[in-house]
Amino acid sequence: MPLGDLDFPNKILYNSIAGLKRLSTTRRPVFLLAGWTQDKVVVEHESGDNVDASVVKFSHTVMRAVDPAVKIVPLDPQEVTETRDWIADRLQEVNDNQRVGITDRATDDELYFNEMMNVPANGPRWRSSKA
Repeated sequence: MPLGDLDFPNKILYNSIAGLKRLSTTRRPVFLLAGWTQDKVVVEHESGDNVDASVVKFSHTVMRAVDPAVKIVPLDPQEVTETRDWIADRLQEVNDNQRVGITDRATDDELYFNEMMNVPANGPRWRSSKA
């Protein structure tokens, strides 16, 4: 099976994101990013003063108990920028479409994701290689 654009070890790039869905709204919101070729990746917004390597290790242990194939890696600054740019452009597209009479609406998940991407994070955002 060929590797999708969002599959690990590929980096998350602006053009690899086709859409998103909110999976959780807990203290650490979790989102599923969908690619163009059925590829998916889970990202979690981490914020708080205690986000460090121990949080990654604990999350990885819990996730591997559910699925031994999962990998958790931090989003690098470029991936955060690419993802933030994608959602900003998606919301601008909605505004542009509405202005010219095209029916389009940002989903609640997109609005919430945009909000989370613009909240300063004291720790990195993590990604899972498998949805």
